Amino acid sequence: MSGPEKNVVSGLRWVALITYSNRALGFVTTLVLAKVLAPEDFGLVAVASMLIEVLRILKDAGFSEALIYQKREDQAAVDTAHTVLVGMNVVLFLLAAGLAPLAATFYESTVLTPVIILLSSNLVWDAVRAVPRALMRKTGQFHRLVLPEVIPVVVSSAVSIWMAVTGFGVWSLVAKTLIHNLLGAVLMGRLLEHRPRFRFDGSAARELFHYGKFIAGTTILLVALYNIDRFYVSRVSGIAALGVFELAMRLVEMPVKEFSFIIGSVMFPVFARTNRDDGSLARALFRTLKYTGLVSVPMALGIVVYGPTLIRTFYGARWEATIVPMQVLAGYALLRSFSSIIYDAFKGMGRPDVMMRFTIFKLLAIGVLGIPALIRYGLVGIATLIAATYAAAFVMELWTIARLLRVDLRSSAGLMIGPLAASAVAIPGVYLAWQWWHGMVSSWHLAVIIPLTMVLHLASVWTVDPQVVRDLRRLAGSR
Repeated sequence: MSGPEKNVVSGLRWVALITYSNRALGFVTTLVLAKVLAPEDFGLVAVASMLIEVLRILKDAGFSEALIYQKREDQAAVDTAHTVLVGMNVVLFLLAAGLAPLAATFYESTVLTPVIILLSSNLVWDAVRAVPRALMRKTGQFHRLVLPEVIPVVVSSAVSIWMAVTGFGVWSLVAKTLIHNLLGAVLMGRLLEHRPRFRFDGSAARELFHYGKFIAGTTILLVALYNIDRFYVSRVSGIAALGVFELAMRLVEMPVKEFSFIIGSVMFPVFARTNRDDGSLARALFRTLKYTGLVSVPMALGIVVYGPTLIRTFYGARWEATIVPMQVLAGYALLRSFSSIIYDAFKGMGRPDVMMRFTIFKLLAIGVLGIPALIRYGLVGIATLIAATYAAAFVMELWTIARLLRVDLRSSAGLMIGPLAASAVAIPGVYLAWQWWHGMVSSWHLAVIIPLTMVLHLASVWTVDPQVVRDLRRLAGSR
């Protein structure tokens, strides 16, 4: 295995350790909190998060990605990025604190004011660790991110569960987010040998902004895209319905979307350094999409097939309305995982403007059709609209990246069809076979079915595409 390939494998391992440790604990924490708390508690935090996300549209200005993409590595660029990001987010925090009473009046909930103020302080703590995190990603020092990324999740999850069990209600969710970001900023700052200073260099700022302006523009659009559905649900269907919709989103995004986050964290720096003229970037991209699908597709199908049993067993009738939206949104999460990899390729090619155009398409589709879909078909309607929008956009994204890389889309995408088809057959097949044999599937049956499904899934992939197994052995055997 070559040196660059070893670096990629090492990065993937460390980021996977960080992300899945965090997400597994976060997933369990969400399950416990949803068991203890009411839908209204999740709805209040979701409303506060919407306002904060709107203010976060300029939180990064694309500077973190620009630091990774650009060739210059002088301290002036690092200090300038740090100064701009921290200063900008202090202003955004003050703005959020000023808007909090207005939001509380709009939603007729006085408790929203302190919730928004406390949660918006995370803008500052996240900005403090933005540049150190970007530098570690750029240099491939992913192992140094383990402590500042994992420890805050462990501490914040433990505290939030204790607070929820002892009756703190919505404040357990607030404390979880606040402790996570504050402790993460403190630990991240202690890892750098040369900490960023507060100084501003005009030349460095202009160079960072030249690349980052499209990232910042896309971020603005993405913030609107990821929150417009929540806003519609909160106003049309109410806070309790938003809590149901929010839980459905969390359940599908954590296991599916996060795998693409792992890949993207490592592959964006790789795409930025890979030669596109000799076909290397195209091969790297489609190979990445293939292996993303081998993990994301089974996860999404698993949510669709096994999710209802788990919801009914663990949560009961109170969260029954989550089931169908969750199943539909599993498709959205799967398509979003693929799109995020393609977006990393656009950024690595120096074409974030293309990514911005596709984001505009998604925002317009959901923005225009969201309320009619919600009024006519409820949460299932808007979930279906979101999934359909991402499906249409993904087809266009795939065609566009193939055109820019000058590759044959049919032959490149064809590499993914066999293993993905095997997943689509094996996972629901095992569940249906068990149901036919035993009748009703209980939560205890799932303890047998899920491991059996994983084994049969790997066996089917191996049969269809033996190259997958050879690649996995190489990755597992590399040092």
